[in-house]
Amino acid sequence: MSLSTLLLASTGRERSGSREGARREHEALSSELEALTREHKKLRQVVDQLARDYEDSKDYDPVRRYEKLKGMIKRTIMHVKLNPDEPLATHDTGVGGLVQGCRDLSHHVESARRREEKYTRT
Repeated sequence: MSLSTLLLASTGRERSGSREGARREHEALSSELEALTREHKKLRQVVDQLARDYEDSKDYDPVRRYEKLKGMIKRTIMHVKLNPDEPLATHDTGVGGLVQGCRDLSHHVESARRREEKYTRT
């Protein structure tokens, strides 16, 4: 084997290796882009729902509106805590964190239902 043959063979392997590395990097970046796009879509839905609920709350008297706005805030916080797809979310990991989050959400929904019943009776 001559020196030129060895150089051509090693250059071909390096090009093939760099192409493989570029392909892997492209796949990783594409996967990350898809995940971020899904996250953006979910957060956009949350913001749109908040905007609709805020506009709807203007029809209520101040006490009821306060309760509605407070419920909106709590619901949004619970969404962030319970959504494991979001990397910025602060939540406990594992089944225990999920169970606790479900308990908290259940308690919140139940207390909001009781408050609403209390104010509709008065």
